[in-house]
Amino acid sequence: MANYDDGDLVLIGPNLPHTWFSREKIAMEKPHIALVVWVHSEWTKRLTPNWIEFSLIQSVRPRAGQGLHFSHALRE
Repeated sequence: MANYDDGDLVLIGPNLPHTWFSREKIAMEKPHIALVVWVHSEWTKRLTPNWIEFSLIQSVRPRAGQGLHFSHALRE
């Protein structure tokens, strides 16, 4: 369990139980928005051989099984 903040970026692997729960908004004057992108692992496997830009995905995928929280510097 951990706190989360505006702009956090996480990668959750398959079959890893997870949830996000908010007690209050981060900024009361702004809407509370979460963006979720679901990506099938087979799709990433097909991308990486042809696109060098996606080569790091292959190294990150195995570690996603425990969940990854990216630093703000890396996210930027």
